[in-house]
Amino acid sequence: MRQIIINSNTSETRIALLENDALVELHVERHKRQHIIGNVYLGRVSRVVAGMQSAFIDIGIGQAGFLYGKDVLTAESSSSDDQPYPENAQPIEKNIKEGELILVQVAKEAYGSKGARLTMGIAIPGRCLVLLPFSSHIGVSRKIEKDKERKRLRTIVEEIRSEDYGIIARTASEGAAKETLAQDFDYLRKIWQSVCDARKRKKKPTLLHRDHSIVARVARDMYSDDTDKIVVDSTKSFDELIAFFKHTDQDIHSKVVFHKEQQPIFDLYGIEQDIDCALQKRVELLSGGFVVIEETEALTTFDVNTGKFIGTGSANENIVKTNLEALQVIAAQIRLRNVAGLIVIDLIDMDELDNREHVYKEMLKCFERDKARTKVLRISDVGLVQMTRKRTRESLEKLLTTTCKACAGNGYVRDNTTLVYDLFRALQRTFHQTKAKNIKLNIREDLYHHIMTMEMDYVKQLKKTLGMQIEFVPTYFHDPCYYDRPFTIEPHD
Repeated sequence: MRQIIINSNTSETRIALLENDALVELHVERHKRQHIIGNVYLGRVSRVVAGMQSAFIDIGIGQAGFLYGKDVLTAESSSSDDQPYPENAQPIEKNIKEGELILVQVAKEAYGSKGARLTMGIAIPGRCLVLLPFSSHIGVSRKIEKDKERKRLRTIVEEIRSEDYGIIARTASEGAAKETLAQDFDYLRKIWQSVCDARKRKKKPTLLHRDHSIVARVARDMYSDDTDKIVVDSTKSFDELIAFFKHTDQDIHSKVVFHKEQQPIFDLYGIEQDIDCALQKRVELLSGGFVVIEETEALTTFDVNTGKFIGTGSANENIVKTNLEALQVIAAQIRLRNVAGLIVIDLIDMDELDNREHVYKEMLKCFERDKARTKVLRISDVGLVQMTRKRTRESLEKLLTTTCKACAGNGYVRDNTTLVYDLFRALQRTFHQTKAKNIKLNIREDLYHHIMTMEMDYVKQLKKTLGMQIEFVPTYFHDPCYYDRPFTIEPHD
């Protein structure tokens, strides 16, 4: 069972994809921070960096975008029929110049301090087709496997397209009638014509074409024939869906359901709880094992542990069973958390090569439903798997969380014993700086009890050595991260 659940209000839109009632994808867009992937801009080349074979492009949004040399479009690269937009092999400084105005499309959102990644190989996606304005390429999605259907789509595309455009038939085009594909092509051609018209009028960096809203993008990219229903709690989003599907799916009304109940839609489907789990560092396995997930700037690691699982078979059988179960969970978590870039999976060691090969083949199956491009290397002798996953947007962790003020992103805070000794040293510094004879110490409640029960001998010695009076005042610091403020010292005469 496949369902799309849409929760939308004036500030935020969240879209969940459920497969067999399990949350497998979550898309979140805050309306104050607009999605820009797919947008087409008129950009000005700010700087060409020959040493990095790249250029910074001002697209009029404040932060410059980043254009790699291989993504620069030239007359030579646009005429190839082997692939949509072949990589440019010429030095970037020979193709674009500082101050030049060029057409670019956002391929990846800005990430951290990095600007958005841009490309000159523009592609305008529709429900069934992708329009390639600067290519003559005709392609069919690799996920359409039947040769007969692939040939049928190529024939239709050849018949409906204009000579000037390249076209790719998307997975959603499988089984589509010629009339449906022709309508999609006409729709995309009109979009491109509007871009060209706007380009003629503009003389500075600006937006020429904005991609669809998140609701329409989901209808375009996430919906498929095996989707049982789309449930939405906003009339605006409901109307957007119906309008988008108007020319492509005549029976879509039967699948789009408006949520009228008082209970929040994500609560009704148990999605809020799943989101909380997707932000946890540790994920439990049904067998009793667990997976620890660490996301860093350079890579993300998944560490598989047997935990309480002892199994009923041999040690090798138990290890293989745990690894297989863990890989199902890891594949689901990678997709749900939108983990991308370099990924390292530390499986439990398997001595036998046959076991490693079996687990590897099963692992590849786990990623079949993931639309993001992945490359998975074979399991090493010590149980390590290296893989990459294409990054197009921020991970769920980056999107929904921020660095902890107390641990500064380390994931740890100092224990009470360490903090108490830090406190004593701070008292000594305060005395030497102020010579105060009386100290009022506002201290976190748990630290106060630790001192009263474990450290009073040292307190007495400190008072005698420094010749000061210390008043301990247990305090609850009203701060969401009060562990960052365990005590305050107020010296007075």
